[in-house]
Amino acid sequence: MRLWGFIRSLSLANLWALFVLCIGNLRMVMPTWKATKKSVSYASKYYGKTHRENTPANAFRHAIWNYLILNEIYEQPDQLNALLRWAKRITDLHEDLFPNDRLAKIMDLHNNRIGRQIFQQYRNKNEAEMVEFFRELTKSSIKINSETELESVPENSMIHMVDFSELNTKLT
Repeated sequence: MRLWGFIRSLSLANLWALFVLCIGNLRMVMPTWKATKKSVSYASKYYGKTHRENTPANAFRHAIWNYLILNEIYEQPDQLNALLRWAKRITDLHEDLFPNDRLAKIMDLHNNRIGRQIFQQYRNKNEAEMVEFFRELTKSSIKINSETELESVPENSMIHMVDFSELNTKLT
């Protein structure tokens, strides 16, 4: 989505919330937008349009999005906590600006957290390596059908709601 189209799609209240968050973090806005475009590009390249559904591809997109935001803005170790807070706040706000049903929102927030955790562990790796890392992690994404199932998901696993095979059936 182009930046202007994105801005025009927001209500006045949502636009204000985004403005307030961004005005206090101006140096992070453009790198975050760049990371957002990259995450969608990677998801489209490897998974086509399936990342728009609640599939493992969507889990990939959310996790790598958070990783890439941090990767674009990280410079010094003493900044890490502030950058983690920024990535959480901006991606949480995204979930408020574009609401999903409850389980899909929980899934997105969970996968966002996975991306931030992985950045903390692997912040010195190059981007190409990490794209492959996330692609491998996506292969073991766990399907959930309810919030209670999330309790049994290992903390470092990505989650999804729709298997690729279900999506193919749904599309035909």
